[in-house]
Amino acid sequence: MESQLVTQKAPNLGRLRIAKLLDILRMAVITVIAFFHSEVFQYQRPSYADFAKDTVNYYYNFFIREIQNPNSIVLIVEDSFKKEERDYVYGALKDIYPSVENADSIIVGIRIISLPEGSNQSGQFQPEGKCCQGPLEVPNLKRDQSEEALSLYSKYTNLAKLRYNLLLEP
Repeated sequence: MESQLVTQKAPNLGRLRIAKLLDILRMAVITVIAFFHSEVFQYQRPSYADFAKDTVNYYYNFFIREIQNPNSIVLIVEDSFKKEERDYVYGALKDIYPSVENADSIIVGIRIISLPEGSNQSGQFQPEGKCCQGPLEVPNLKRDQSEEALSLYSKYTNLAKLRYNLLLEP
């Protein structure tokens, strides 16, 4: 007997959908916009203003890895586009902020769900096709980051992250 889950049409999720490869640049940009106001961002990336492309490329490459990871489900949420959005982007990012004109909807949120190793659902939520390198002229050279800050942050947060992830396991 065939599973009903396989034969039923996927439900309409409204503004929520699985990310596509073409979404990656927008995902990277809104991640930088959101994290910019975080003290962690400011601490880990003290040179973000001088090397905004490095910051965007870091998240671009991060999302390439996640979207292609068979144990990740990358979801995005869309909402109506507001022209004044660019007014709220920090100065250095405005110089490389991708132009968006007359969009009905635009990505405003991202969620990554990690599947356990060996899950029956692994590999079922990746978009088709291959992805390319970051589209910005400058590769992620990490010039925006402080290696010392990243090292200290990891040292003091990795144990808490591990404990949290273990709590989530079935």
